[in-house]
Amino acid sequence: MADISKINAVALANIAKLDAVLAANIAKVNGLVFTTAAGEFLLDNYTGAAAGYSVRRLATSATVLLRVRRDTAGGTGDDDEADVAYDSNNILSLDSAISNASVGVTATTLGQFLNVGTVNGTTYTNPDSLTVTASCFVDTWYDQAGSNDAEQATESAQPQIHDGTVNTDLITENGKPALNCDGVAVGLDATFTHTVTAQSNFAVAEFVDGISSRLLSQTVTGQSLNYDYEGTNHYIPMIRQQGNVIASYASGYKATKPAANNTQQLFASIHSGSSIINYVNASASSSASATLNTEFYVLRLKLGGNNEGMDGTLQEVISWSSDQDAAGNRSGIEENINSDYLIYQPTDAPTSGLLADYTGAAAAYSVRQLANTAAICMTVRRDSDDEEKRFGFDSNGDLDTTGIADFCTTANGYVSQWWDQSTNGNHASQGTAGSQPQIYNGTAVITENGKPAVQFDGVNDQFVHNISGIVSGDFTYADVMSSSDSAAILHSSTSVIAKWVMLAQISTQTILSDGFLTAYDGYFKNGTAALSSGATRTDFTNAFFDGNQNLAFYHGTTNSVATTQMYLGRYQQSGFYFVGKIQESILWTADESSNRTGIQSDINTYFSIY
Repeated sequence: MADISKINAVALANIAKLDAVLAANIAKVNGLVFTTAAGEFLLDNYTGAAAGYSVRRLATSATVLLRVRRDTAGGTGDDDEADVAYDSNNILSLDSAISNASVGVTATTLGQFLNVGTVNGTTYTNPDSLTVTASCFVDTWYDQAGSNDAEQATESAQPQIHDGTVNTDLITENGKPALNCDGVAVGLDATFTHTVTAQSNFAVAEFVDGISSRLLSQTVTGQSLNYDYEGTNHYIPMIRQQGNVIASYASGYKATKPAANNTQQLFASIHSGSSIINYVNASASSSASATLNTEFYVLRLKLGGNNEGMDGTLQEVISWSSDQDAAGNRSGIEENINSDYLIYQPTDAPTSGLLADYTGAAAAYSVRQLANTAAICMTVRRDSDDEEKRFGFDSNGDLDTTGIADFCTTANGYVSQWWDQSTNGNHASQGTAGSQPQIYNGTAVITENGKPAVQFDGVNDQFVHNISGIVSGDFTYADVMSSSDSAAILHSSTSVIAKWVMLAQISTQTILSDGFLTAYDGYFKNGTAALSSGATRTDFTNAFFDGNQNLAFYHGTTNSVATTQMYLGRYQQSGFYFVGKIQESILWTADESSNRTGIQSDINTYFSIY
């Protein structure tokens, strides 16, 4: 075969990018759907935006994201400014190159410009000889869709992106950089004109409790339609009258209530003529009628002499002078934003993956992507500073282990939430740090048989999750795990007489029984990856180990009453805990006996167990 190590005299190893997009940015391969074509960004795919502000690159034509000011409290370099670009991953970071800087600035990256010290294993030099680590504020948020740059010349009103603490990264929200706004005087003016007939707004933000907070505003016949987080009501958007008196919600304008306060969320508002539909995390939350005006503001409510800012963090604001829902683009825009920020788990029915082939799962946790619609795998906490970040999947549909390693570096990483990939939102959560199972050991992601694995210590590690629709009756389970203990409990429920809900992993064929609650599953090889599966009817269970049936268990016709609260990694009744590693756990609230062989084959093909 001809030597193809070079193309046009350029060694393949030197080709760093393909159509200006790193290979890591290719969303899916090997038969899965591509969410972003090579060389394209959100505003390339969805054209015609009136304005687009973000901490990530939104368009091929975009060259810089922000203009920032460093604050050294009057010391060397105080109030120097510079334009900041995106880094090699097309997002704002300390590695972002700076340009168009104040006279005397010789720093070349944002980390150097601020003299941040050592962050995430990288030490940034101090070419400008600052005596302190500088705080950093934004005076211009560049419009990546055109020329409607959002600006703020008043220093006390500028959003902040670094707090001036040495050896500290930029201000972040869910692991991505964010503009921090104080809710008092912070604002970026970006007044521009929309068409009156239609408007589509999208924003990634987290609003804090307490005082009123404005993100976007638009005058509507003497009132203002705006994204708002007001007092203890937490409504977005809402109508505020002149004089800041809250308008009645029954006056033809309806507010949107976020899914949760103090939580990063994706907000969308589609205005077409007199109709307004609001969305939170891709779900419609309210609708109303209102007449739109052409005046539009970013990051503040501006009514006459009133200028009030946003309280919270902001990462992206994009607006179109058109109805993007009617154009069939809203879902695609939301999918693009969510795939980057990992805000929520979509509830759309999958079209590919195990959960599409075998539908109806009540809950599904795995270190691989089980549904093409699933965006988030797990939330990881690093023990060095208790910072948490959500992680999705890489281009092969595997857990983003590179991202976890980059996040944890030399710290240990623990799973605070294992996200349900079914459409039910039955996420397995653990808020107590000492009871969170481990995914990263300070050096590398924990594995079993070459695949990532969640390590349970057998002392108190456990997840609690809710299973919608389970009361009693048939169910099917499939688990991939390895245990180092002879009596390792994998699942249980809070019910005292929920026979069929209890699953136990035991090293012999002995059936574990304690009065009203009976556990069954059969044996497995300690310390070796195993596939345990079974289908249970009200009175009978067939259990399988590595594809072979090893237990048929008749347990009578006694009614089983189960609560919806379940445990993963704990036998709730007696306090036993699972010792070992779990890689996948799926539950169906139906007898899937006819699909068992196919389910086991899919799992074994990926994990190579037997």
